[in-house]
Amino acid sequence: MKCGRCGGFMLGVSFSGGETATGAWEYAGWKCLNCGYVTDSVILKNRIAQSQRTNRPNSTVRRWSRTVAKIAG
Repeated sequence: MKCGRCGGFMLGVSFSGGETATGAWEYAGWKCLNCGYVTDSVILKNRIAQSQRTNRPNSTVRRWSRTVAKIAG
């Protein structure tokens, strides 16, 4: 896999921690060997959802900018 930030090699890694009385967490992800960028399935899913929200023609930002243009013009 190629890093989205620097183009370097991404290595599959397992992250774990939070060892408390209530339990611990563990997840699998990818880490770039060059820049240290980390990503996993949740991060990728959220980025895809965010890009779909911002690419819609009737997004909140677009409506607001048109409203401001009407008031200013």
